[in-house]
Amino acid sequence: MENFLRSKTFKIIIAVLLAGAYTLFIFSAGIMVGFHKAEFTSEWYEGYRQNFMGSPIGGHHGSLLPGMNPMSSHSVAGNIISIDASALIIKTADGVEKTVIVTDDTSVRANRDDVKLTDLKVGNHVVIIGSPNDKGQITAALIRVVDQNF
Repeated sequence: MENFLRSKTFKIIIAVLLAGAYTLFIFSAGIMVGFHKAEFTSEWYEGYRQNFMGSPIGGHHGSLLPGMNPMSSHSVAGNIISIDASALIIKTADGVEKTVIVTDDTSVRANRDDVKLTDLKVGNHVVIIGSPNDKGQITAALIRVVDQNF
């Protein structure tokens, strides 16, 4: 038995078993990472409307009280009704018109593509995320066109 434990065959068997265990460990880690990534994507997709546009719970778009929209100061979703070089006017589903300031740092995306502000048209449906200013406007960080036919 002692000769077998010192033999080349034993060392090869141990090396193959260790390599197999290592491969199994890496494969399991990959499955775990993929599962968590898919779970995150699924939950993000399920919460997209609520996170970016508010949910229509009780007709108040996810707010606790009528007329209060917790998303309104940092984001807006609606149709473009006016475009100029530095601002957009967006009309929300509630009929509220919001002014959105566009800067050189504003990212404009349609589907998976970066587009230019000049590619936007009146009537496009957009979701805009940014930061509020003291005039009640939103300085856009991201403009996402959600038209299917863009």
